[in-house]
Amino acid sequence: MFFITLLLSLFLVVSGCKSEEVAFGSADNAQLVAPPTGTGGHDGETPSLQPPVVTFTEKPQNHWLGESTQARFKIVAGDFPVSDVRCKVDGWPLPCLLTSLFIQLSGFDLGEHEVKVEAEDTEGLTGKSSARWLISNKINAVAESVEVEPAGNQADILFVIDNSISMAEEQAEMGRRISHFFSRLQNLDWKVGIITTDPYALDPQTQIANPYADGSLLQFPDSSYWLDSSLSLNQARSLFAQTIQRDEEGNGHERGIRNTYRAIERSLQPEANSANRRLHEFFRDRASLSVVLISDENETLLDGVGNLLPEGFKSEGTNLVDFVSQTWGSYKKFQYNSVVVLPGDYDCLGQYESFGEAYIELSELTGGAVENICAADYTGALRNIAAGVINLQKVYSLQCQPFDNDGDGFADFNVTKVSNSGSIPSFQVVGDKVEFERPLTPGNYKFEYSCLENVSN
Repeated sequence: MFFITLLLSLFLVVSGCKSEEVAFGSADNAQLVAPPTGTGGHDGETPSLQPPVVTFTEKPQNHWLGESTQARFKIVAGDFPVSDVRCKVDGWPLPCLLTSLFIQLSGFDLGEHEVKVEAEDTEGLTGKSSARWLISNKINAVAESVEVEPAGNQADILFVIDNSISMAEEQAEMGRRISHFFSRLQNLDWKVGIITTDPYALDPQTQIANPYADGSLLQFPDSSYWLDSSLSLNQARSLFAQTIQRDEEGNGHERGIRNTYRAIERSLQPEANSANRRLHEFFRDRASLSVVLISDENETLLDGVGNLLPEGFKSEGTNLVDFVSQTWGSYKKFQYNSVVVLPGDYDCLGQYESFGEAYIELSELTGGAVENICAADYTGALRNIAAGVINLQKVYSLQCQPFDNDGDGFADFNVTKVSNSGSIPSFQVVGDKVEFERPLTPGNYKFEYSCLENVSN
């Protein structure tokens, strides 16, 4: 048995705004099919409701057996007041009170553990979030060889634009301000492509093939399917602005994570068709990958009448991160940036819109920027995202979160250059990533650190 000390407190915000159904879940091993007629988000159905949003503001940390950890979280109410909160650790229910935001977790056994918080409002709508942490009594020493190649300044940038009818103003603003993004990428060998959030390769109403959906790259006015660093700033700005402004009415089931997954998946089958071949040519093995999602919706997993949409596992952010690693290897630099409706911003939340919590969670997981889609001017957002693209050249993923062996309060991490001369820039370890002050020069490096090993009694 274990002893648990639990203190909880929540910050609640109440509003009467309406939004589209965006409940989050999973539907593994399903094939994507067209939705029933009239279930697209803006195709005439009655707007659905915004459930509460549960967010961990501080997740529990891996630790040594006998020590403890803590977590902090908040709840933002949707359309109705929150009436109840339920908590579990490893599936066991724990008493919860609607009064706190701090969780002290101690006395657990060896192994991986999960804390889950679920909030329910007065109409029965629920939102939930979970976080995992590891308790161990065994340390595994890691020595990784890292090769930095001369082509280390390659950056592939994929914009994922919501092309539903509510997005015209945001598309135009993105086009007006995009020069602030391109002007900061001058020292990078970059590519920029655009896909939409529309998941349906066949139009649900007409069953006609949809060239703007299912992760396909959009065509620019010069007949290309991506922009690159050979273009002048004016050329890149003009071509991007004309293409980001959409004429078609995309389906209301906005699925930016799923379509990012599909774009990568389709690129692995270039023999299938020309759209897949273009994706295969767009993604470069050694380039960093930055995704920029712009949507006034959350990742949609339910249709307009509450049915779970297929291919839900491709809409899970953690599955996308794993898929990127499986496709290109663990050292692929990947970042997901989100321009969305921020939880609690009821002035931004429109009738058919919803908080972008799934995208925000993925951005936090990958170190991406989170920006406000209702900002009056996108200049600051695009500058921040561009800074993230540049900084990604200096970040390396590790096998685990390095452990503090000597107990000085800092994760123990050492790097040496095995080949070629040159100094090693200063660095900081954040979670399971190491970020250097400047990009590493080409050569072979060795990263040394320790991982807590997942063991159990």
